[in-house]
Amino acid sequence: MPPSKAMNLTSSNQELTLDLTTLVQLSQAIAAEIVLSRLLPALIQIFMENTGAHIGFLVMDKAGEWVIEAAGELHSTEIRTTSLLQSIPIVHHLPHSIINYVGVKQTSVNLNHATQTGEFTTDPYIQAHQSQSILCVPLVYDRQLKGIVYLENQQSGHFSAYHLALIEILSGQAAIAITNAQVYTQVKERESQLAQLLDGLPVGVAMHDTTGKMIYANSVAMQIAGDESVREATSEEISQAYKLYRAGTQAPYPTSQLPVVRALAGETLTIDDMELYQGDRVISLEVVSTPIYNEQGQIVYALCAVQDITQRKQAEVALKRSEASLRFAQRVARLGSWEFDVLSRKITWSEELFRIFGLDPTQPEPTYEEMLQLVHPDDRALMIDMTERMIQTGISVDFDYRIIHPDQTIRFVEGRGETICNSQGQVIKLIGSGLDVTERKLAEVALRQSQEIAQQQLTEIEAIYATTPIGMCVVDTNLRYVRINERLAEINGLPVKAQIGRRIREVLPELADELEPIYLQVIKSGLPVLDVETHGTTPAQPGVEKDWLSSYYPLKGSDGQVVGVNVTVQDITERKQAEIALKESEERFRQLAENIDAVLWIAAKGHFQIIYVSHAYTRIWGRNVQDVYDNPHSFFDAIYPEDLEKVRSIVPVTNPHYDVEYRIVRPDGEIRWLRDRSFPIRNAQGEIYRYGGIAEDITEKKQIEAQFLRAQRLESVGTLASGIAHNLNNILSPILLSLELLERKLPDQKSQQLLKMLESNVKRGSALVKQVLSFSRGVSGKHTIINIKHIVSEIQYIIQETFPKSIKLSTNLAPDLWNICADGNQLHQVLMNLCINARDAMPHGGSLSIYATNLFIDETSARRYLDAQVGEYVMVSVADTGSGIAPEILERIFEPFFTTKEVGQGTGLGLSTVMGIIKHHGGFVNVESTLGKGSQFQVYLPAVTDGQQQPVREIELPKGQGELILLVDDEKSIRETAKVLLSNYNYKVLTANNGIEAIALYVEHKAEISLVFIDMTMPDMDGLTTIRTLHRINPHLKVIASSGLPSNETIAEFSSLGVKAFLSKPYTLNELLKTFSLVLTGTV
Repeated sequence: MPPSKAMNLTSSNQELTLDLTTLVQLSQAIAAEIVLSRLLPALIQIFMENTGAHIGFLVMDKAGEWVIEAAGELHSTEIRTTSLLQSIPIVHHLPHSIINYVGVKQTSVNLNHATQTGEFTTDPYIQAHQSQSILCVPLVYDRQLKGIVYLENQQSGHFSAYHLALIEILSGQAAIAITNAQVYTQVKERESQLAQLLDGLPVGVAMHDTTGKMIYANSVAMQIAGDESVREATSEEISQAYKLYRAGTQAPYPTSQLPVVRALAGETLTIDDMELYQGDRVISLEVVSTPIYNEQGQIVYALCAVQDITQRKQAEVALKRSEASLRFAQRVARLGSWEFDVLSRKITWSEELFRIFGLDPTQPEPTYEEMLQLVHPDDRALMIDMTERMIQTGISVDFDYRIIHPDQTIRFVEGRGETICNSQGQVIKLIGSGLDVTERKLAEVALRQSQEIAQQQLTEIEAIYATTPIGMCVVDTNLRYVRINERLAEINGLPVKAQIGRRIREVLPELADELEPIYLQVIKSGLPVLDVETHGTTPAQPGVEKDWLSSYYPLKGSDGQVVGVNVTVQDITERKQAEIALKESEERFRQLAENIDAVLWIAAKGHFQIIYVSHAYTRIWGRNVQDVYDNPHSFFDAIYPEDLEKVRSIVPVTNPHYDVEYRIVRPDGEIRWLRDRSFPIRNAQGEIYRYGGIAEDITEKKQIEAQFLRAQRLESVGTLASGIAHNLNNILSPILLSLELLERKLPDQKSQQLLKMLESNVKRGSALVKQVLSFSRGVSGKHTIINIKHIVSEIQYIIQETFPKSIKLSTNLAPDLWNICADGNQLHQVLMNLCINARDAMPHGGSLSIYATNLFIDETSARRYLDAQVGEYVMVSVADTGSGIAPEILERIFEPFFTTKEVGQGTGLGLSTVMGIIKHHGGFVNVESTLGKGSQFQVYLPAVTDGQQQPVREIELPKGQGELILLVDDEKSIRETAKVLLSNYNYKVLTANNGIEAIALYVEHKAEISLVFIDMTMPDMDGLTTIRTLHRINPHLKVIASSGLPSNETIAEFSSLGVKAFLSKPYTLNELLKTFSLVLTGTV
């Protein structure tokens, strides 16, 4: 602060020395007092004594108001000072305008005729008290106003420039002293808090002086000591007085090893081998002891922390060692002084300044240039500039700079410089001070950084509060909105400003009854209430029901009392709807998964763990699903041995898109073929985390494939047989012609007998060749229009006359059986061969049935049989209940010369001849056989329409009533044609191309579907399996089955499944609509 121009210090060395001595003494007197309540009156005393003031006041700022903290008044020759217990506002006590001016400008005011001159003459206080001389000086430290000293004398012109300069010089020290006293007050308050803290600790804390006597002990320490009298025991008496023993012995604890003694010797230690005897009790102690030093580095106390560790010792459990140490620090201002002779450029330093610069005070002062080298390079120019400015202008300066210690540490110094001039006004000397403010600077930097971080965090919090998609608000204890963000305002349906200050019931009347008890619970308990789901409406969308998820957190004041509630609100309506949709989807999946015969499965990625297997596993595998969950490797137990290696190569899943076929062996020994396909399951990030798949039973499909391979093999063998027969005929023909010539040339009886025998064998060979030709390409015969029922009648007569009576014959011929174009004799041979084979398969009797019906082979059925064509056929079935044919044999029964009969009982050409004749007639043969149950041979012959057939009369076709039909057929042309026809007759139609799709459609439209019309032979899942699955979902579902290959057993099995009707392909529109009408009306 620049000094007043009224300052007039004498320039003589003697007066200067006297003034500096006085200044130092006064500074020391000011710095000597550290207690604020004593410091403030002492300052008034010093200022009044050294200025001759009649009254003096120390004014400080308190919460933005100027108040009097200390006052002094001259009574005769005695100054009486007071430190006010309660601050007094300056109004009516001091000139308010002067105090405000000094406080704002931080500039001194020296008035010698206050009522007559100057800008403060009109101040009410001056006018009322007729004040004359007034000296008012600000107390500034580190550019911060710490207080104002106000001095007044009733005589005009009393305060000189000297007084002003003296007070201004002392003002800085006074401000520092006030700061230190305030810090000291805080330290004392912390000491009190520390004492309370120590008394509340769960461990004993004691302080011993250098004699070993206990000078402080908290309640726990006294409880352990057990007797107040022991506090007076010295180091030599402690073991005996406290009854302390070495753990596990009866020996008193050695005095030299006592923690107190060792701490007083400068040792910090922890011991846990001490026992204290209290009557019958033996208490194990852990003692942590440390020395306490004074500022001179001398040990003045020993601090001990004592803990009862009896339980720990008994349990032999190591506990963390507890170390207690207390550090008492007193921050004392480090102020050094200096002089600089302008002419000689010599510097004089005080000892303290040496220490501030990190130098030895016993060494000579540095030169000006050497001093500059100790200043931080970035601040040297400032130091030079400040020095030159004082010399050139004579003004005082304040400046901060940095210095570098010899150990390269950087310190911060607050500098002040004053000038001393000669009688001509020339600056001859500079004096000043340097204050080490490193700790304060570092604290300021830390505080700034902390404030910046806090401000940044506050800004971030405000940004989050404003932009978060989650609603947030603060409600006070009166349930009024104190703060609310835009998102919650939007949810509530009112602008932010319209909700602030209003009660919850005013903003959300329909939800208030539900929300208010939650708020009150948080306010009362001080505990949060989390994740509360609320359902209702708000003014945002009246009548629209929403769901919210809210959490309520107590907002507490500094006293720990709840002052409000913080709330977060999240709109979870879409999530709730998604959960409902997910549950519905899961239910549909469950119905689908649990009702189809194919096995749906889900497995973990990377290791063999089954997560889900549908119940079809039990039906197909014949094993318990739970076994696979409990032991996934039990899955391999069912694999057919020859396929085991192939299956193990893909399970656990290594290829997310595998498609493999393998066989399983059911517990009953039955072998089934499966097709197992996998697909990846991805998470929300598109990453594969599981695998799923479907394993379906393809045993029937495999059987059809075997039939195709067998037909190919037969074709190849037939081609070979035809070639052989042709060559044999070429060989036999000249032999037979030669025999006729030899008969004429060799008339003797013996030759004739040999030639007759040779002719007979040649003719037998020729007959055998004809049989081979019948197998390979059929023997040409006379084809006429005939009806098969006449041939069956003949066969029926022969069987009844020649077959054993243990074989029961039954026939079932359609009354309107179509005609065929065929050789009757050859067909007689075909049916006779089949019936004889059936007889031979039932040596102990059984049932033989002959069944004939009209059939239309559609495109789907035509693809199932190699030699079939689309068109009308007459199907003749010969079935027995014999021993059946093994699967490995079934593939070869039509091969020529293959027989299972004993030698001499068959040529192996019977069935191959049947195949050749039927193929020659444009038909085909299908065989089905089950070991132990029997066989069925189905012969298909193209039908013809003769002129004698009656024309079909036109009939009115029945129409539907808008019923929804589920049409299931793997043949697209059948689906599309049937859908168009049914739609024309008032039916609604859903189509599916396989059983799996049919089940999924039925689950989705279960309530609307009236009838299911299903083909029995389909890939992926056949009709039989699909019907069983549909009936598990709805046992009362109406089903009509259809097939191009019907049989009595198949139709009977359909009836047992609850199928209402059966249509054989091809069926007419009349048959289709009539059957639909009968089933839907409940007639059948």
